[in-house]
Amino acid sequence: MLRLLVRCPQSLSFPSCSSVVSVVSFYLTHSCTKVVLFCAGLFIQLDSIPVYFRWIQYLSLWRYGFEALAINEFTGLNFTCTANETVYVPCATGTCPRCPIPNGESVLIQLGFDGNSFWVQIAVILALFGLFRFLGWLALEIYGRKRRSSA
Repeated sequence: MLRLLVRCPQSLSFPSCSSVVSVVSFYLTHSCTKVVLFCAGLFIQLDSIPVYFRWIQYLSLWRYGFEALAINEFTGLNFTCTANETVYVPCATGTCPRCPIPNGESVLIQLGFDGNSFWVQIAVILALFGLFRFLGWLALEIYGRKRRSSA
């Protein structure tokens, strides 16, 4: 799974194929990558992204990779809290000790992830991987045809 997550973001370099000038392709690739990375949910909760930018999260390989890794790591975990980490909350008998994060499922809920969608995330990563590779090939093909016709 880690190999898949390392290889797939390389597919995002397809904008660099669309420009002849290397400086333009460098900035085009990095600006696209930064926007997609910020909308992945790593730095900002997905719910706090403005509504008009939320569609970008569906193009982010990092979003699906982050969610798949979180589901893989946190599903089925149970945490124990020490006395220093326990929070006291109001209950019927006064105040009751409570662990703020009792299990991995509560972490997934805080992140806004569905714990049952691991294989869906992997399938979407593979689909986006193929799409971005195809777009890169298409950009190179168009550039090659233009270059051959001008020569």
